[in-house]
Parts: sequence; C-alpha cells; structure tokens
Amino acid sequence: MSQASWRLPLACVCSGASALVFENLWFRAAGLTLGNSVWSAAVVTAAFMAGLGLGNFLAVVAHRRIRDAVSSYAWAEIGIGVFGCGAFFLLFHAQAVVAPLLAPWLGQTLGLQVARAGIGLVVLTIPATCIGLTLPLLIGIESERQVAFGTRLASLYAWNTLGAVLGSLVGEFFLITAVGLSGTAVVAAGGNALAAWVVSRLPRFAPAVPVERPARPGRAEAPVIRIRLLLGAAMLSGLNLLALEILWFRFLQLFFNGTTKTFALLLALVLAGLSVGGVVAARLCRAGARPGYLRGFLFAAGAAVVLTYALFPWVQGVVAAPGDTRTRTLVLLCAFLMLPNCVLSGAFFGVLGQQLHERLPHAVRSTGLLTLANTLGAALGPLLGAFVILPAWGVEGGFFLIAVLFGLAAFLVREPEVDRRRAWRRGALQLGAFGAVLACFPFGQMRQTFFGEVAAKLPDATLLHAREGLSETSFYFRHDAMGRPFYHRLVTHGYSMSASDPRSKRYMKLFAWLPLALHPEARDALLICFGVGSTARALADTPTLQRIDVVDISRDILRSSDLIFPARGSNPLGDPRVTRQVEDGRFYLQTTRRKYDLITGEPPPPKIAGVVNLYSAEFFRLVRSRLNPGGFCSYWLPVYQMQPDEMRAIVRAFLDAFPEGTLWEGGALNLILLGRHGPGPVPTAEQFSRQWRDPGIAAEMASLGLETPGQLGATFVGDADFLREFAGGVRPLSDNHPHRLSTDLRDRAPESPVFRSVVEAEKVRARFASSAWTAAHLPAGIRAEVMAQFDLQRCVNYALFPPYRPATEVVVGDLRDVLRQTRLQTLPLWMLGSSPQEVAIAREAAKSGRSSAEIEFHLAAGKLAERNYAAAGEHLRESVRRGGGAQASVDLLLKTLSGIAATSGTGAAGVHSSPSQ
Repeated sequence: MSQASWRLPLACVCSGASALVFENLWFRAAGLTLGNSVWSAAVVTAAFMAGLGLGNFLAVVAHRRIRDAVSSYAWAEIGIGVFGCGAFFLLFHAQAVVAPLLAPWLGQTLGLQVARAGIGLVVLTIPATCIGLTLPLLIGIESERQVAFGTRLASLYAWNTLGAVLGSLVGEFFLITAVGLSGTAVVAAGGNALAAWVVSRLPRFAPAVPVERPARPGRAEAPVIRIRLLLGAAMLSGLNLLALEILWFRFLQLFFNGTTKTFALLLALVLAGLSVGGVVAARLCRAGARPGYLRGFLFAAGAAVVLTYALFPWVQGVVAAPGDTRTRTLVLLCAFLMLPNCVLSGAFFGVLGQQLHERLPHAVRSTGLLTLANTLGAALGPLLGAFVILPAWGVEGGFFLIAVLFGLAAFLVREPEVDRRRAWRRGALQLGAFGAVLACFPFGQMRQTFFGEVAAKLPDATLLHAREGLSETSFYFRHDAMGRPFYHRLVTHGYSMSASDPRSKRYMKLFAWLPLALHPEARDALLICFGVGSTARALADTPTLQRIDVVDISRDILRSSDLIFPARGSNPLGDPRVTRQVEDGRFYLQTTRRKYDLITGEPPPPKIAGVVNLYSAEFFRLVRSRLNPGGFCSYWLPVYQMQPDEMRAIVRAFLDAFPEGTLWEGGALNLILLGRHGPGPVPTAEQFSRQWRDPGIAAEMASLGLETPGQLGATFVGDADFLREFAGGVRPLSDNHPHRLSTDLRDRAPESPVFRSVVEAEKVRARFASSAWTAAHLPAGIRAEVMAQFDLQRCVNYALFPPYRPATEVVVGDLRDVLRQTRLQTLPLWMLGSSPQEVAIAREAAKSGRSSAEIEFHLAAGKLAERNYAAAGEHLRESVRRGGGAQASVDLLLKTLSGIAATSGTGAAGVHSSPSQ
C-alpha cells in the first residue's frame, strides 16, 4: 500500500472533522457576540461562505504558481488551526469590545445587519479562506502523482465529508461536554495539525505537465459557454441543497424538538449523504461516467424533493407512533427525507468535476472553479431559504420551488451528442417524467396533514392561526370551556411554548408582581421574551411604571399578539409606555445603554437550541450590569424539565451574579429566581400591599390565587444560604460549558424527590422563619402574615401540580379547613379542579339559558367557594343528574359538602339524596 493511499484519506477526514467543529464553534461564539437571531446566523453564514469562496478563487488564480502542493496544503491546514482558534476566541471574548461598536445601530435593521456582516467577514475570512484552499490543493497533490482526476476528486470529497460527519457528531455529543467550547477549539486545531503532518510526510514529485486531451466531436463548438453552463449548474446545485437544508430543518421541527443535538444529527445525515454520493461518483468516474449522468442526477434530485415530501406521511406512519421523538425515529425519518437528495448532490458534484476537468486540464484550477461556483451557490442558499422562500412561500412552496430549480439546473448541462435527434428524444423523456412528478406535488399537505398533526397534540383546542415566519412556524390555539373561550396557547414549530391558562398565567405575572411588591419605587422595566403576553400585561397594569421595554426575537410573535388580546385596549403592546424591540435578548442587553429597575425574563425552554445563552453565569452578570442600584431581576426556572444537577448548575450561575439571590414558587414547579443589584429601599407594609389596593390588579391577583399579601410572601422557597447548600459542588452553567444543561426535554419533576423536597411547605416555613433575607426585605407585619400561610401554600402546590396531590381523604380535610378557617375563594376552586375563570364562564352560560353537567359542577364549585353550601348542593345534584362531569372532582365536592353538612347542620345535607349515593 502506497503512503498516498492512506495518508490523503486520513488528512481529508481530519480536515473535514476540524472544519465542521470550527464552524459549529464559530456559530456558537457569534451567537454570544452578534446575537442568536436568524439575521446574525445568516450574516455569519454569508461571511463564512465568502471566505470559502475566496479560498477557491485564490486556488484558481494562483494554480500555475503552486510548485509544491504538499507544503501549500500543510500550511493551509496550519492556517485553519491557528486562525480558526483565533477566530473562535476573538468572537467568544469580544462581547465587551463589539457591543459599543454595534450599539448605535440597535433598532436599525439594515445598518445592524451590515455591521454584523462586516465583523463576520473580518473575523472569519482568513480561516474560511484556508478551508477553501484545501480541496483544490489535495487534488493538486494527486495530480502530481498522475492519478485519474474524477475518481480522486470524488473519493477525496467523500472522505472529507465523512470527516465532517464525524466532526458534527463527536463535537456535539462528546467534545463540548468533556472539555467545553474552548477545549473543543484546541482539539479541532489539533486535527488540522495532524492533517498537515500526515500530508507533509508524503514524498515530493516534480509537478506533472498537464496533458491536453483531444476534444470529443462537437465539444469545441463553444467551450467557454459550456464551461460557464457547467459552473452555473454547480452553483444552482449548491444553492438548492443549502436552501433545502433550511427547509428540511424547519419542517422537521414540527415533529422533533429543536435542540443542538437534533441539529447535529440532521447535519450529520446531510453530510453522510454527500459522502455516499462522493463514493458513487468515484465508481462512476472509474467506469467512465458519461455527461448524460449529470442531467439525470439533477432531474432525479428535483423528483426526490417532491417524492420524499409526498410520501413522508406514509413513511411516518410506518416507522413512528404519534408523538414518537426517539433518536431512532428521528434518524429514520430524516434519512428518508434528506438522504436521496444529498446522495444525488454528492454524486453530481464528483461527476461534474470530471466533466469540467476534461475542458480545463489543470487539476487545481478546475477544482477551484468547481468549488467556487458551488460555494457561491451555497452562500446564497441559506439567505434565499430563510429570507425569501420561508416568509413568502413557506416550507411546502419552498420544496416545490427547489424542485423546479433542480430542473432548471438540468437544462444548463448540455450533452455533447453527435446524434442530436437521440439527445432531444432522451431530453424530452426526462423532461416529461420530471414534469409528471412535479404534477403530483401534494399542494395543501402541509396544512391539512402536518399542521393537523401539531393540532392533534391538543385535541381539545381550536387552531386559530398558523404562520411560517422568519424565525419560527407559529401556531395559536384557543382552548374552550363550556363552549366559550377559556385561554390561548402558543406553539412554535411543534412545541408548546406558552399559554394563558390560570396555572401558567400565575407564574408569568408573578415575574412582575413579586419584584414590584418588594421595590415599589421601580419606574423602568425590561421584559425579555413576550410569549403570550401575560408578564407584559402585568407590567402594563402597573401605573407606577413609566417605561416598559419588550424584547423578543420574533417579529411575528409580537405582531400576532392581538390574537391573545382581541379586546380593544387589552393588548399591552398598545400601551404608550411600551416600546418593542425585535432582537435577541442577550444582544440587546449587551448593546443598550439603558438601565432598569426591573429586568424579567420568560424565555423559551432553556434546552431549546440557543436558549442556554440566556441562562449562563455570564448572562446573569450582564443582567446585573443593566440594573439600577437596588433593581431586581426575576427569571423563569422550569425545573420540571431538568435533572436536579441541571437545576443546581443554573442556580449556581445565578448566584455568581446575584450572591443574595432567592428562589420562589410560581406554581407547578415553575420556579422564579429573584436577585437584586445591591441594597435598596425596603417597602413598608403599606407599600408591599399597594397592588391589592388597585381594583384591577387586585381582582387579577385574587383570580390567580394571590388574594392577600401573605399569599404572595408564602411563594418564598429559599434564600441564598439555602441555594448555596442546594447547589453544593455543582459547577455553574457557563458560556464555555453549555452542556452542563442537557438537551433532554422530558418532564422530570414527578420522578424526582429532590424537587418535592425543595417546595415542601414545612421545610419552606422553617427556612422563611430563619432567613436573614426575609427579615431584611419584608416588613414585620407581612412576615407574620406569611408565616400563617404555609399550610395553605401546601394546598396551592398540589392543587396546581397534580403529581403531588395527596389521597382524596387528605384533600377533603384540607378543603374543609380552608373553607372554615379562611375567606379564600380561588384556592377552594383549584382544589376542586375548577377556577374563577371557569366559574365565570359557567355563570355566563347559565344566564344565556344553557345547562350541562360541567356547567352545573362549576356553578356548584363557585357557590361552595362563596360558602353558600345549600346552593352548592342544588347545583351538584343537577350536575349529577346530567351525568356528573369529571367524576373525581364531583366526588371530592360531594364528600366536602357531606362533611360540612354533617358537622354544621347546613342546608347542604340535601345533597345526600343525590343519585350518586
């Protein structure tokens, strides 16, 4: 075995792996410095591709001056390692330097994107140029050994993309977890050094003199035009594939969560298909590939786009059960959707290289032109897919358009046949077959089938609106109760992001109500992420706030907010104090000069790709730097999505920025991290209770289980001493170690005793009583009131989170105590499985003359909460007579009324004559 037979493939694998690892790292670092929006991702992609194109161009113009391809290649690999590491560390650590440069452009979309692109070009041009040089130089090395061009191009391309597959998987699944982003960059540079060393050990040969091949008949008619047409086909092929990648990834997020590991698997499958295509091309070139193959590949690629989309529902039904998100299912479905096109694209690239080389004998030049054209198309593809196709035509229209573009590319490939009649006949057959496939395109399948699958996850909801926007596919659902609107839900891609049901609305509004009770002098507030607008509504309801800034990465989410707030004047974005900013929340904090009294955040789940940047220690320190002295930060901590150590890592990160941070219970294990920037004014009891003296705010707080100031204080879970003890020796979540938070989005709370112990009422009562923080920040009268609320908070906890619900006998006893010992109305309703909102709907229905078991049950629950036991009994009997509604809730209400009647002699005793007895 010759040295070249194993050294060059090994170098290709190392080089491809390192390039993909660096590309991933550059995107992560750029997300930190330039923002994690679709705009910043697009400009970074364009900058990266521009660098690749420049490398290809240099190979074209300098091909005759390359005397030692081996040394040139080794230096290129060293350049990738050195400048690739430099680009990563520069982007990773340049936030403080870049932010002031971009601050003047904040809010100016065009100017900001140009500035981002300029920074991306400056940082990424050199390493990307070095990457662009490698494949032409490798082909130059092979040409020195008089190896057949087409076979070696396709083979090296296959090895290089195989290395990229390994880089995508090893980097995401192992290296970042083990050594962090910085360590991964060093390992990637080591891969480049290994590739340089392997190739540098090859013996040098004198450069081969290009052999001029005699032109085949008809080939000399218009050689320049033919070359340009071939390069145009290469460009369109690259454009189509990269645009398809955008469409595929958006489409597949309807079924699978958009985590970094999901994207790594998808990218690995794309690259694996290209690698297989390279192997196919190598075999075809070895057997003497004909020019006619090129047109066949392109027509087949276009047909594959149509057929894989059309048949996807059938394949989905065969390999996956509804809601199946296992990795095996992801791989099988993605392989069916993407691999045919990727294999054909890889084969087309290799065979096209062979045909181009027959017209341009110099190996480095022909390879450089091929990769330059392909790279230019690849640079345009993501921009076209993200900014033109998706907003204008959506995924389905995009698939059809790309299929048509593959057909157009096929017409750029002219067959140099002597028998023109035969060539026309074959072309007509290919075109006819392709046209027949296009005619079978399943228009309407997206909304009828795939959007329907998203809606099927919420069988009790009505789909109001679906939109394929710039950054997400969003769905708005309305949940009805008793035939009337109850609450709304926002689903992005296929994941439920936010809802306005009472349980969710409670913790979202607590993000505002809690810090505003503790800081009555707050005047300026910032909300990061709008969601369904519950937090924004709570801020806008506060008359003492003078300015409210709302920052969200999605323009479509902000524009669609009227679906959630249809009543005139109810949309918080219409408040004159509110300004909206479409931007990544972290980038906004880096670039704004404004400071706030309250910064609150309701971001997407932290395990979704890119969101981890809003939970790291560096981010929380950034938040602190944007607070006025004495200002508060309140932040969502959805521990039900986490393993205990993942929660500890975020808590530790928060404490790094807010050493006196505290933890509060929003409901259903939606916890709230609360931190303060230094000491500030302590509210008096009157100031703490001010929100309950505002009729509008008080009514909303009461409907969400906060009927008294003491109930707000009882949401306390622990102070900084408790959090430090809880976090233990777990290291903080940081920008450099994002995988301290996994990508597993399963609900972990019911199976973990750790979370139950964190919110256990008796332990919380003891922590509250001994806490120096509560003594310093809460008025004495409020503290005394809070101490009496923890038994009730225990009931709130299990009423809002059924997995923690005790036996029915315990709930009945608790409910009787609440009714006898307090005047609370919302908590009894929650314990019964009702709510003030549902009682109001039931009463409206009753006024209109409607009646049902469900309506009568909620009417009975409402009367019970009012302590009108006789009326409650009457409605309960009617509910049972009509079918009983939810049997567990009816039984609970019945037992409660029976117990009250037995001990108090009220008119509720009549309920015992109910048929259910």
